[in-house]
Amino acid sequence: MIRPRGRSLVGQPLEALAPDPRPRQRFSSIVAISHNTGILELTVNEVPPAQSGDDWVAFCTSLAGRMNGYVPGALWADQPPDCVLLYDNASVHNPVADEILTLNGVLLLHLPPYSPNLSSIEPTFADYKRNVRDLTYHHPELPDRLTHVLAFASIPLATIQGHYREARRELWRHLPELTGPGRPLQGVLPALPIELAPPQP
Repeated sequence: MIRPRGRSLVGQPLEALAPDPRPRQRFSSIVAISHNTGILELTVNEVPPAQSGDDWVAFCTSLAGRMNGYVPGALWADQPPDCVLLYDNASVHNPVADEILTLNGVLLLHLPPYSPNLSSIEPTFADYKRNVRDLTYHHPELPDRLTHVLAFASIPLATIQGHYREARRELWRHLPELTGPGRPLQGVLPALPIELAPPQP
């Protein structure tokens, strides 16, 4: 890992660390984050092979034990924490995992295509990748898998909550197009009490 930039005193050459000669194993991570507790569940897999549907089922089986059951009909303010799973439509997200989570009372919400800004997971992954680079640069003696685990563990809860607030602002901006007829969140949220002003003559 080589730092692309550095600083030194004026007139003095920059003394940069040499690149780590060890080959770095590639890893792929599956993580569930919570606004209340931060990292709920994490798995780190070596690549290749790539993640499969079996990896996702194993992850969701473990995750189901850490989540609470959604209460149908109750207001959002009265729902228990960590009872909704919001995720995208990746190819590894198979119906078997959906059934496991549903049987455990978890409410599943699918993100619309091409809408990563509506989820807090993408900026959290950006923090994770930055932490991996920093740990690899400053602590090359750490095992590869441990580096990735520590990179996630180093993300403060306050940072994750900030990502949630930003995703919520984006969701409110796009709420009408997400909750209309035939839309991904149709019927999930109660009707908003909107009073329309009479047309002006």
